[in-house]
Amino acid sequence: MIPALPYRELSLHWQGQPLALRYTSVWFAAGNYRAAHLEIRCASPLPFTQTGYSSDFLRNPPEEFDPLAFVAAWLEDAAGDPAWQAQQERDRQGCLF
Repeated sequence: MIPALPYRELSLHWQGQPLALRYTSVWFAAGNYRAAHLEIRCASPLPFTQTGYSSDFLRNPPEEFDPLAFVAAWLEDAAGDPAWQAQQERDRQGCLF
């Protein structure tokens, strides 16, 4: 078993919201299997998490894996979800009742 590598602390801004990312390319490894770990924190809901927090394990990511590009693409893809767009519109409009 290979020991875990330290986490890299990264930041990203998406639609005016600051996100804090933590990533380690080797959270666990044994034989040909390797698991990376990616944590995403935001004070506001995101298209893929209503809590603003996500903890994800990635199986055998490529050596050149870019967590910032991955999360940015994930956000853009998930933001196309009609449920997310409807929620964003409700938040913009506000509620009188």
